[in-house]
Amino acid sequence: MQKKCKNHKKWEPSTILVRYIETMENTQHLYILDFAQCSERLRSAGLKRTPARISILRTLSGGYRLLSIDEIYQALSKQAGRTPDRATLYRSIQKMEEAGLVRSVNLGDGQLRYELDGPEVKHHHLVCRDCGRVEPVYVALPEDSFEGVSAKGYTGVTHQLEFFGVCPRCQH
Repeated sequence: MQKKCKNHKKWEPSTILVRYIETMENTQHLYILDFAQCSERLRSAGLKRTPARISILRTLSGGYRLLSIDEIYQALSKQAGRTPDRATLYRSIQKMEEAGLVRSVNLGDGQLRYELDGPEVKHHHLVCRDCGRVEPVYVALPEDSFEGVSAKGYTGVTHQLEFFGVCPRCQH
């Protein structure tokens, strides 16, 4: 059962996924990949198109869901077919993250979560500090904001931007 915001109890890691999915079900920014699209993304990234990798991508698509390794494993075990072992799951996620297909997100609760990555799904997150509600935030950073970083000689630079605050429901 979900915690009510009016209780003003601090959120727990177990409630963050429920609130994220609840928020995302009401958005029109869903990006769902079919088998062929998953296969093509893997091929384009130079990765083998294994059943495990295709299943992971399909699990992460379908609504910009943030899932932990355990939640991905549970979702895969409910699907028809053979469930990859956890070591395969970790290696697959790592390879897909390195290839830019998946990104890890740290929302400050000590647990990494994963979601699809790519130019069509770029967004940040707004997290309520009281109830754990997570909403996507679509903001584009100006291109010149990266000039200072590249001037320092770094390569392969990425960024992660998460916003934290108190949602309107918890303010009442």
